[in-house]
Amino acid sequence: MNPTPSPQYGYLFLVVDDHEAILEGTLPALKSQYPDAKIITAKDRQSAEQFLVQLSPDLVLIDLSLPDRPGTPANPEVGIQWLESLMRSATPTKPNILVLSTNIKPLVRLTSMINTYEGGFTAMDKTRPIHEMLRLTDLGTVKK
Repeated sequence: MNPTPSPQYGYLFLVVDDHEAILEGTLPALKSQYPDAKIITAKDRQSAEQFLVQLSPDLVLIDLSLPDRPGTPANPEVGIQWLESLMRSATPTKPNILVLSTNIKPLVRLTSMINTYEGGFTAMDKTRPIHEMLRLTDLGTVKK
């Protein structure tokens, strides 16, 4: 995982999670570790796609269980399908991806795609300590 920092503000992170409690822990930790980074949040697949197209983030942190759009229930299949779409997209820059989810086992279905993805990819059970998430985020922001 070797993104080039965005010139205006260091790194640009897109955090995709619909759980307010998780965001309240993740966002302050990221802001503390990366004070110059711009951190955008999305709580559903639809919003995440819009931000992804508009902003070209360096790192996408994603929960697999996501609502498709505002007001719909979270579903792991939505996150898996969006992740698959993200990795297949024809964008010139491939963001690094950090999956933070309570169940990362569904990623097994994407093993061959993950292995050939041109950006960096890692996954972590989000019940693990926050310092482990920050360590994986560090790996996703190593400069070339």
